[in-house]
Amino acid sequence: MVQNLVVKYLLLGVVLAMLGSCSPGERANRGTPSNPLPETNRLEGCWIHTDDTSNVLIFDSLYRWEYAEGMTSWSKTQYILADTCVMPNDTAVQSGGNYLSCPNFDLCWEVLELTDSSLVLSYTSRGNLLVYKRVDGPPLNTPSRNSL
Repeated sequence: MVQNLVVKYLLLGVVLAMLGSCSPGERANRGTPSNPLPETNRLEGCWIHTDDTSNVLIFDSLYRWEYAEGMTSWSKTQYILADTCVMPNDTAVQSGGNYLSCPNFDLCWEVLELTDSSLVLSYTSRGNLLVYKRVDGPPLNTPSRNSL
């Protein structure tokens, strides 16, 4: 009887020690990119899809804007460029590569190529390839971003 009680308390101590080993801060940061990529500055600028020239992306240091045929205004969302694909529930669903995540829109792409003139993305949900080229600015037929 005493032996069973000792075993129960030992097991309880082990469980509590395991739970205590993960601080609240660490639990809150689960799924946060562990290694933000230095290419963020290289990503900044205006990109046009090579096949669908109505599809335009603009990146600054914090936001990603997108415009395509049929849209009446630019779509704007924060993005994360890191070695982990981050989704809204803070769960890392992909890792070990270069990922562009827009957690507010539940979107993630693997960055296959990022040069001064070329951006190649693979949409993780479907695997389709998106190829963009850098341009000086958005086409004249796109709405102004001033209202954002």
